[in-house]
Amino acid sequence: MDFTALLAVARKAEVPSYGTENQGDFLQHLGLKERTEQLASQASAQDAAMLRSAANRLSAPDKMGQLFKVMAITSPTLPVPPGFTKGPVA
Repeated sequence: MDFTALLAVARKAEVPSYGTENQGDFLQHLGLKERTEQLASQASAQDAAMLRSAANRLSAPDKMGQLFKVMAITSPTLPVPPGFTKGPVA
């Protein structure tokens, strides 16, 4: 994904854009750890281990957490999208 090109289009259109942020940070801000533990608490030991392993794979810095990035482009009337911690990119 060419985030630089997307950001340029968003700037030209004068719409807010957020990111790029690491996938791991983004998912943690959305509550990945809490949701994983909520699901794991109701699962069998084997399923709980699979849930934790999958969440780790998605968010760990040495796995997909820093490999993938996220970005959002929104309407000017909308608030900061969930999971993003910084204001619009200038």
